[in-house]
Amino acid sequence: MSGRLWTQLVRLILLGFAVAGSFAACTYGPIHARFQAQPQPPRLEVPPLPLRAALILPESVATMSLEETISCWYSAGSWQFIVPFGQEVEWRTVQTLSQAFETVHVVPSKTLAMGHYDALIEFAPPVFKIEKDCHSGVFVTTSILTGGIILLMGFASPLISMEAHLDLSATVYDRQGQIILASASYKAKTPVIRTGETGGPEERFLGEAFEKVLAEALKEVTLRVAAAPKLQQYAQALPRPPTAQREPAAPLLAQPSDVDTLPLTTSVPSKHRHAVVIGIEQYRQQLPRADLATQDARIMGEYVTKVMGYAEENVVLLLNERAAKSDLEKYLEKWLPNRVEPGDSVFLYFSGHGAPNPKTGEAYLVPYDGDPGFVDTTGYPLKRLYEHLAKLPAKEVVVLLDSCFSGAGGRSVLAKGMRPMVLSVENPLLASGKTVVLAASAGDQVSSTYIQKGHGLLTYFVLKGLRGEADQNQDGTLELAELFSYVKPQVERIARREFNNEQTPHLLGSPEVLTKGVRLVERARP
Repeated sequence: MSGRLWTQLVRLILLGFAVAGSFAACTYGPIHARFQAQPQPPRLEVPPLPLRAALILPESVATMSLEETISCWYSAGSWQFIVPFGQEVEWRTVQTLSQAFETVHVVPSKTLAMGHYDALIEFAPPVFKIEKDCHSGVFVTTSILTGGIILLMGFASPLISMEAHLDLSATVYDRQGQIILASASYKAKTPVIRTGETGGPEERFLGEAFEKVLAEALKEVTLRVAAAPKLQQYAQALPRPPTAQREPAAPLLAQPSDVDTLPLTTSVPSKHRHAVVIGIEQYRQQLPRADLATQDARIMGEYVTKVMGYAEENVVLLLNERAAKSDLEKYLEKWLPNRVEPGDSVFLYFSGHGAPNPKTGEAYLVPYDGDPGFVDTTGYPLKRLYEHLAKLPAKEVVVLLDSCFSGAGGRSVLAKGMRPMVLSVENPLLASGKTVVLAASAGDQVSSTYIQKGHGLLTYFVLKGLRGEADQNQDGTLELAELFSYVKPQVERIARREFNNEQTPHLLGSPEVLTKGVRLVERARP
């Protein structure tokens, strides 16, 4: 071959490497793991131990996710993977353990659970590993996530094999925090798949792989815990209180919902907006749970700051034990007046139980430490709320109540021996003032929990409306009247169809304020 031909051949080879390198230098992704909407826990088919168990899970676990960029040695390209596994871990762990124990409650720390539960279950940080074969062996990187979660992940290639592993172990303590079972552990793994044979389904593989290894590991660890002789002996020897003194059933864990992921659009931020967001699901007096009220408030808090444009330092989130009567008094009667200036906007959200006073017909919010039998001294009257909000120099105050006050069930409670009554959340102050109230239901109705969507029925459609569904004219802004016109028929329709129930949201306020319009969302212009 002549020197000229050699030169041309070398040029073609170099050109090919340059073209290949230009593609290889790309970053592919982000690739988001997809999970099933309603995962089914594995069937254990074991008799539950007569123990009330606390699952020790810090609140930070629910928001955990992995973000990892990986590459193969022979490629300048890389692949970005995102695995939002926190809620998946919480949901599956509770559902699996609930088959082996009488009840399972999620408690954020061992200290809070000691003395209140028969058994405390604490999992060591799970080790989740995805190995990727880059055709010349497995190259592994290590990432340590918030909360101590350790991830080992191999380098990636578009035509490679992948395999997922999960190491899981649990320790069980007694009521005083002493170890009963030091370690029940299991190592799970998925079959190997080859992306080149399936069209590169990284999103599906990541979600399914994590679900499979987690479900397998949880099943085996739970079976080993339930079969441990020391734990069985402890359960048999533990004194059992009378049935009437038993704690209520485990809290309902929120299903992943389409409204829990915030919209990509951003709002116009303002430091002239102030919000108090309250969610009370569990009560000190062991009242019936207001199912999913905590999840309602958490997600509403995120929408307030990221969708409605409230500065984070101007938003207070009060959940369960942080929403005692003294907390409500502090933030509604002291914190807000100290911060709100003339022309500011105020937003108040409450998800939890309401209660009537049968003697006076007055409606009350039930704080964490409230008792419907003594609601006049332990509850927080709506009348008092309206009076304090009316004194604020704000231009407008929006109150959203995902609660009811009739005492007929749902998100309302009543003193023992009392009967439900027709009650209204209206007040003369609303007729002429600047406060507008969006209430979940009429005075004689029950406010429902939309379990399938992981929220209270009113809250779910409010969040859906804030995402943009209620912006009928698509102008990037959302008025309260627009939101109400969207929410009301949706809530009425689902209440009839799913719950055989009448629930009609109400918008209460002065005609002047409602006519002028109350702007909830203003999208940032590109």
